[in-house]
Amino acid sequence: MRFPEDKCDFEGNTEGIGPRDYPKGKIARSILYMIWKYNLPDHGLRPLMLKWNKKFPTTKEEQWRNKQIQQIQNNKNCFIKNKT
Repeated sequence: MRFPEDKCDFEGNTEGIGPRDYPKGKIARSILYMIWKYNLPDHGLRPLMLKWNKKFPTTKEEQWRNKQIQQIQNNKNCFIKNKT
């Protein structure tokens, strides 16, 4: 799989490694939805996921996909904020 600018899909620093910035919002909204929908344990990730969700806004692609899922399955990810 290729990533934007042919760069690696994660970064490292003194705190450890994690995803690059561009997917953090999508990752956060996916994880938050799964925790909420299926009552899964958050393993202490909820504060970080809420921070990423706020810092990295919903993309047009996410909004489009969420609308398609809602039409087909009659449910949506409540963490994806539609701007249209």
